[in-house]
Amino acid sequence: MTTIATLARIIAQRGRTSKTFFEKQDGFYPLIDAGLVEVTGKVQSILCDACSDPHDAEVIFRDGTYGFYCGEVGFCSVDESDVIAIDPNIGGLVAHLASVFACKRRKSTPIHADTWRIGAIDTPGGDLALYFHPTLQSELDVRAVESALNEETRSAFRLIISAVGKLPIAGAKSAELVDVVELDSRTNELTALTDPRIIAGAPQAVINGRPNLYAEMLQPLILSRIEENLAHSGLNKEAKAIREVLFQSSRGGQVPSLSTIKSYLSKTRTGQ
Repeated sequence: MTTIATLARIIAQRGRTSKTFFEKQDGFYPLIDAGLVEVTGKVQSILCDACSDPHDAEVIFRDGTYGFYCGEVGFCSVDESDVIAIDPNIGGLVAHLASVFACKRRKSTPIHADTWRIGAIDTPGGDLALYFHPTLQSELDVRAVESALNEETRSAFRLIISAVGKLPIAGAKSAELVDVVELDSRTNELTALTDPRIIAGAPQAVINGRPNLYAEMLQPLILSRIEENLAHSGLNKEAKAIREVLFQSSRGGQVPSLSTIKSYLSKTRTGQ
């Protein structure tokens, strides 16, 4: 499980949930450090497994102790650490996504209920609008997103990103968070795994000369690794190795995403 997969599971709870349950999962504390998950008081209920019929029980505070009441065994005390709650910082996530994809028309609050507009990016065929909704697993989710989109100005392309699920939305494409971004272990910041234009079926554009900058950075390194017999045969493995070299030499500078490196690597290998 990746760090973003852990974040997705937390978001899928659709509200406050138990820190104890998630804190041993991959990347939990980096999510806290990145501000994507916040510690927010105490949970309202906890699973009672003290009796023959496990059930959800309300957390209470009695005589200086946290616990819950079970009809079969009475009051059961628990450590305070067991009732600490966490919440996903959806607003922070949306802001991070907007920055990763250099979006215009950003919005810092939901456009309707739980649907957020991340922003829009340019394509030769018109704007691609990016949105976030916590889950796309049910018809209720689909109807909620469609209601939100009805209040939005129409864009040439639309992409709905969700933590879990990617049911189809009329007039839009959908994708899960784990397929779009990763949390960089060195910078603790989100980085792109792919170009949203590809997922949305929109034409790709050259923006701000960035691909030329990356070409100057990547092609000599790719060729030198081939000439020195350092290159891995697998595309993914070699792209990760190149990114590691760039991290070590960049000294805090901008490093292209894995998807960008793989694109240049594939073109170089095929002579394009």
